[in-house]
Amino acid sequence: AFDAPTQGSGKTLLAQTVGALAGGAKIMSPLPPRNEEEVAKTLLSVLIQSPRAVVFDNQIGVVDSASLAAVLTSPVFEGRVLGSTSTVSSPTNCLVMLTGNNITLGGDMPRRTVTVRIDAEMETPFARAFTFNPLEIVQADRFGLTVAALTLVRAAFGASVAGRIGSFEAWDRMVAQTVRWLDDDRFADPLDLILEAHASDPVRDETHDLLEGIKSIFGETYFTARDLIDKINSHAAGVGPMRDALNGMVTSLNSRSVGRALKFRVGQRVKGLVLTCPQNAGTHGHTIRYRVISESGAGSGSVVTEFRK
Repeated sequence: AFDAPTQGSGKTLLAQTVGALAGGAKIMSPLPPRNEEEVAKTLLSVLIQSPRAVVFDNQIGVVDSASLAAVLTSPVFEGRVLGSTSTVSSPTNCLVMLTGNNITLGGDMPRRTVTVRIDAEMETPFARAFTFNPLEIVQADRFGLTVAALTLVRAAFGASVAGRIGSFEAWDRMVAQTVRWLDDDRFADPLDLILEAHASDPVRDETHDLLEGIKSIFGETYFTARDLIDKINSHAAGVGPMRDALNGMVTSLNSRSVGRALKFRVGQRVKGLVLTCPQNAGTHGHTIRYRVISESGAGSGSVVTEFRK
């Protein structure tokens, strides 16, 4: 993800330059925000063209897509293409890049993305003049640059260890750890960049606001989705941030929507808090009850499932 605080900083040019190393990048419009069905169709329509690299240019808002996360993890992506009802599948061996101003990664995206931020520290970065064009340099010497990169990978591989990033072990060992092996202050460990993106995930912050608000009202006692709604409707003290967080998770404040939002977050650990519910919460005829406990109460690495009703 190529990010900058100001337009005209060179995000698209840098993405094209990286794409040229892969053999050329296809430039696309941004992925549709908050429309997962359209995102899936867009991704599939691009992948079946077998591009070496693709750039979704000028992305806006929070990037949080289950379909894009699947493309970045799975070897094959399946779905319906735009304007068709037939189902097709395509390999995902394609470098995916995003550009945008102050891009925010949410949900599963931070763990799957390395963010590159360009800050020219000036109001009109597009007015800068350069004596070289990085895209032309790469296009003229792609073979030499590729040989140099593979030489570094080969040199660093003996010092690498088993992958540190789940689902991306091979990438971590060949790419991220090669950068780390260089031991050059100019280059950050890509793992650190992923951890930074994870820490600034707005979806994670929303979950924390929700859990913190619930704990301030109910303590570590059990509650239902209905109990939570009643507290919000009664304007109890401390419900403000919790209500704001819920507004970003549900379309309407009813037991089904709130219950779905809570169930999705059971077991998630956020800044020392974790949401739990009984193991047989889905048993027919029983109202699902939850409670928020501190990380110390959950136990490090323990399974936060309970058996009380």
